[in-house]
Amino acid sequence: MSKKITINIIKAIVGILLFYYIVIQIEFTTLSVILKDIDFAPAILGLLCMGASGIVGSQRWRILMEAQGLNFNYFTTLKWTFIGMFYNTFMPGLTGGDIIKAVYVTKKTSNKTSAVMTVFVDRVTGILGLALVGAIAITVCNIKSSEFIQAKILLYLFLLLAVLIGCVFFSKRIRRFIYFDFIIGKLPFSGIVNDADEAILCYRRHKATVFKAIVLSVCIHVTVIFGVYLFGLALGVSTLGYSYLGVLALIPAVFILSSFAITPAGIGVGESLSIYLLASIGTTTEQALSIMLLFRISQIIWSLLGGLAIIRQR
Repeated sequence: MSKKITINIIKAIVGILLFYYIVIQIEFTTLSVILKDIDFAPAILGLLCMGASGIVGSQRWRILMEAQGLNFNYFTTLKWTFIGMFYNTFMPGLTGGDIIKAVYVTKKTSNKTSAVMTVFVDRVTGILGLALVGAIAITVCNIKSSEFIQAKILLYLFLLLAVLIGCVFFSKRIRRFIYFDFIIGKLPFSGIVNDADEAILCYRRHKATVFKAIVLSVCIHVTVIFGVYLFGLALGVSTLGYSYLGVLALIPAVFILSSFAITPAGIGVGESLSIYLLASIGTTTEQALSIMLLFRISQIIWSLLGGLAIIRQR
């Protein structure tokens, strides 16, 4: 049995177990009532907010490519971004959306290592912006529940880890102190690793670009999470604790952990975490699951634009 098949089987098993865990907690009669009484006005507005991920995200990736001397127009980058979203949503297995984006951009340049690293840095700035949004919101929220405390610890630790890794990569003194370049030279495929390292170090000379990318990431996540909040309103969540600030504080933890999940698009992980965390701001199991269901549907709708782009290419 090949390694790829084994990994896909593991993913399927984990996904099934998570799905079972969710199912046993649900009152399906309540769930059907919630979905039946959906208010379409905030739901449609929430769907439009979800588009920020691709529309603004394309510009973020484009400016990161420009720092590497890779100049593509916005609409080309937009097309590749939505194609990546399509593969990320519909294609299980090892082939993720970031890999597909890297394939497209490397076909258009001889500087392939730098091209691939723009996709990596784009993902990093995206997650970093998400953690910043969550950390700021959860600091402002003065809620003492165990769920909030756990989410706060996760976000703070994630940001601390990001700072430490950033210092290792970008500080000349720390690199010399830990013999970073010497270690890279001893690694297998050291030439490729060194090229990737140099591509990342390029951003040390483009701090303004990295700052812009993080700001764009913050704008994306503030908008997308507002869409998630609107989905809750569309589903009739009206408890006193349910607020945009509360959702803004908790959903980043859901998204960050889901991004590292082995299931396709983090399915099952995001739903389980939402049920657990959103309970602290007054949502029921059925409401939290319904919010994530609308979120998944919105992802599918926007990613279909990538499917159309693929069809047009053939």
